[in-house]
Amino acid sequence: MSHIRFLVADSSQRDRQELAAAALQLGDNIAVVEATDGDSAVRALSQCAIHVALVSRALPGLDGGRFLDALARSGRRSLFALLANRLDERWAEVAKRINAYELLLKPVAPTSLARLLKAYERMMRPARVALACGSAAVADLVTELARKSRFDLSIDHYETGRQTLRAVQLRPYDLALVDLLPDLPPLEAVVQLSAQASGTRVILMGNEPRNRVQAAAAEFGVAAYLRKPFEVLELDAALHEAFGLWRPYLANALVGGSSAAAASRPGRRPKEEPALGQAAAPRPPPVGGPAAVTAALSRQASGKPEDPYHVLFEVRFADGTATRIGVDRALIRTGDDAVLQVVASKQESGDLRPGKIVAVSKIVSTAWLD
Repeated sequence: MSHIRFLVADSSQRDRQELAAAALQLGDNIAVVEATDGDSAVRALSQCAIHVALVSRALPGLDGGRFLDALARSGRRSLFALLANRLDERWAEVAKRINAYELLLKPVAPTSLARLLKAYERMMRPARVALACGSAAVADLVTELARKSRFDLSIDHYETGRQTLRAVQLRPYDLALVDLLPDLPPLEAVVQLSAQASGTRVILMGNEPRNRVQAAAAEFGVAAYLRKPFEVLELDAALHEAFGLWRPYLANALVGGSSAAAASRPGRRPKEEPALGQAAAPRPPPVGGPAAVTAALSRQASGKPEDPYHVLFEVRFADGTATRIGVDRALIRTGDDAVLQVVASKQESGDLRPGKIVAVSKIVSTAWLD
């Protein structure tokens, strides 16, 4: 178990004692260093490794620039949380300028510290990422953003869906980022990734508004959705969602989104995440079969004309298993035989597993998510 050191910087002795006691209850590997003003906080950063810093917004002598310089000179990646007695709408931008991870209102609940620790441990643990993207320019941009992320990401870029699927079979990946591909519709790539690498969390990238895509994409096992173009703040917010981490109040305030309205007070959110050290519950498979998926996608796509690109089909095998493939709509118009020819071709090329097929049935057009 790695050693984790908290810095508690507050002029109030009572507040320092309460925070230190709460931090020490998180585990036997926790140590706490206290600081009463800006100078002692900077000295603490230079004298020992600080992993999680809790710094009062009203700390006497606090100089944000000096504090960040000390943090940078230490060469360590730390989580920095501001503590405040009340919420001020200006503090989100202040926190952004000084690279704070979170804003916590006093008194700070022990569960808030547990969430900080859980996020820190996940960020420090290297994560392998398979980037499935047909555009070299987009892949370069995503790779550059990944370097700026709070998470420790190692990106492997694959230009086609086939390359990505082969890669996840050969080595374990924590995440897969799926964008437009030359050989597979993104949703088909998502479905096959979920089937072949169940331990890999999938983040779907696209141009559609989040509220039109999120619920439908979740039916196919998508852990998070990133609307392009995005910046590092949006990337980190999606990573929090994919890893099952509590999304910080500052992420809600700076990124926005549907959950921002629910986060009117830091530390409050309708849905609780797993306790510290407890693995996130696996995502359930689609409920209700193809009919439920069709209904979900239809609800999300309502009001938008159907695009003439791909139609999703379910291929069911004699052993009772099933998978999904995308078929070009232009081919479908030539007759049912064309669909069967596509299925046979995918089996021959290895894109569809071998086995006796007993049924091929249409589900829904996926062009609006491609």
